[in-house]
Amino acid sequence: MIAPTTESFRRLFHMIDVHFQDGMVLHQFPEGYNAPELPFYCIKWAIMGSPGPVWERDVCWLEYADIIHDEAGNELGFGVGSSITRPECPTLENHKLVRAEISCTGYVFKRRQNDPGYMDVTYVIQADPKGWIPKWAVNMFAWQQALNVARIRKIIEGTLDAKGRMSHHKRNDADVQGVLIPHGQRYTINIHVAEDNLMITFGFCSNNNDIGCYVSGLPSGKEWSKSRRLNSHLEPVTGKVLVDKGEYELVFDNSYSWFKSKQIYYWYRVGPIGS
Repeated sequence: MIAPTTESFRRLFHMIDVHFQDGMVLHQFPEGYNAPELPFYCIKWAIMGSPGPVWERDVCWLEYADIIHDEAGNELGFGVGSSITRPECPTLENHKLVRAEISCTGYVFKRRQNDPGYMDVTYVIQADPKGWIPKWAVNMFAWQQALNVARIRKIIEGTLDAKGRMSHHKRNDADVQGVLIPHGQRYTINIHVAEDNLMITFGFCSNNNDIGCYVSGLPSGKEWSKSRRLNSHLEPVTGKVLVDKGEYELVFDNSYSWFKSKQIYYWYRVGPIGS
């Protein structure tokens, strides 16, 4: 569940936390961190939405993630964060954001000894929203936070199911990632190609609804250069494009949808022709 980059942080939290609006990874420690190395430290900032006329909250925190062993020798993983004050992350009252505080908030993941196919997940949140907030808004926030654990389970189960649905794709061990794309929006994956004459290969599937897809940066008229709506909920889609050195974007397009968010699972890789 480590999210070491702004892109992975936004992607993961949009699926886990319904209050999450936006966020950034401000710093990583050590510099040049390569996931999934541990331990992992970072400073993050996020905006959390509030219901009704209540101002939104933002939080800046230091996060620590690691895998350790408990007193019985059982392995467990955790990610925990507490608020900090940083000059590069000032309060933003002029943007109608109230700076909230968290303390020792996070998740613990522990495999079940007698059932290795499952794990127990514990979520602890200690938060001071600061400012004025009505009791009904606090109650609404609290029960939605409790559902974060259920959403984590849904993400894991959805990813495993997507891997099965795309088992015929030639992924070559490329990771399958999930993302929830809100209605009226697009989701973009930046792809750096370091050499000429390489192939971007990708695949994806969706739950319940179609999705648009294209690759930005391609010459006009080339396959995948324009958005197409595809029934990836019925049949997983795979594609490939031959490209030269440069910057490209794999784009999932839900801008045409007025009401429905789309849950997508995707993978991609860059390699020589025929790989």
